[in-house]
Amino acid sequence: MRPEHVKQYHLYDGDRVIATGQAALDYPWRPGLIMRWLMPPEPERRQISPEARYRGRRRRLQRRLQHQAPLFAAQLEQQILAARPEYYGLPNR
Repeated sequence: MRPEHVKQYHLYDGDRVIATGQAALDYPWRPGLIMRWLMPPEPERRQISPEARYRGRRRRLQRRLQHQAPLFAAQLEQQILAARPEYYGLPNR
């Protein structure tokens, strides 16, 4: 057990907190006590900017077309971008 996680232990007797941290682990055990480990809050997920999302979408489209039809990749890319400009972050034409 790592010391930084010890402070998250709580010992309850019914609804009342008796001890926390190392004191909860050292407390003499008896029936009716409940030991709980409080989960730390999850870190917030990093948000991707819309510009980065559009760049990634265009990059994946280019890679996919180069793999599937390397001779016609540029033409197909222009057709797909013209069909869905808002998805790829282009101004409407």
